[in-house]
Amino acid sequence: MVIPSVIAAIVDVGIQPWRHRHVVTSLAARELSARFRGSVFGSLWAVLQPMATVAIFYYVLVVVFRTRWSPESTSDGDFIVGMFIGLLTFNILAETVGRSSGIITANVNYVKKIVFPITILPIVQMTFSAVNWAIGMGVLLVFGFIWGIVTPTWSWLAIPVCLIPVIFWSLGLGWLTAALNVYFRDTGVIVPLLLQAAMFLSPVFYNFDRIPPKAQNVLIWSPLTVPITETRRMVMQGIAFDPWQLIVPSVTGLIVMALGYLFFRKVKPGFADVL
Repeated sequence: MVIPSVIAAIVDVGIQPWRHRHVVTSLAARELSARFRGSVFGSLWAVLQPMATVAIFYYVLVVVFRTRWSPESTSDGDFIVGMFIGLLTFNILAETVGRSSGIITANVNYVKKIVFPITILPIVQMTFSAVNWAIGMGVLLVFGFIWGIVTPTWSWLAIPVCLIPVIFWSLGLGWLTAALNVYFRDTGVIVPLLLQAAMFLSPVFYNFDRIPPKAQNVLIWSPLTVPITETRRMVMQGIAFDPWQLIVPSVTGLIVMALGYLFFRKVKPGFADVL
């Protein structure tokens, strides 16, 4: 009974973005313009914001603490590239889940409209986060090439594939937190704390290969670990993409996505009464 429901949910989730593609793209575009509306630099902040964050961490970790990406590293640029990749990947999960947790309570008018498919709201947030990732990754690869830090290879074409587990987990947790926050407003406070813990329990700001084996055995279960490490190996070392590494986080992500979607759909009829 459970397995057929999970499979049906996965199929339904796969259909949702295409079925409501015009609404998703329209809302995502509006989200992008609204976030920077009225600012001097406008949408340019989509590029400047992650760069400023990287600059801060670079100063603290590299300049102050003299951290190196690897013992044989002779350039601070390696640390910038490795850290930027981790931050971009983490931001997909953080932005999708963090903003989805309050997306229903912030759009009560959508809940009241019977014809509006509110299940797509976390998909809109994930789409917006993916666009930010694409912009940031493009900036990273271009400047990394100009500075001579990275060398383009055919393996770069597989970089977006590494996001598959992250997308699955982001959507599943997005639907879960969006539904929970309607009934338990403490969710909006707890989610940022859990995301902060996830950031340090994933190799966002450090080299996974340099941590002790016991810590690797624990952190490998983070849904972000494999996507981040595989992307870094393709970009920084030119290593060919290994799809087998993504099987476990992708399968677990599919299950989380399906369960989050089923939970959201089950409690959705009560949203209007609570709000």
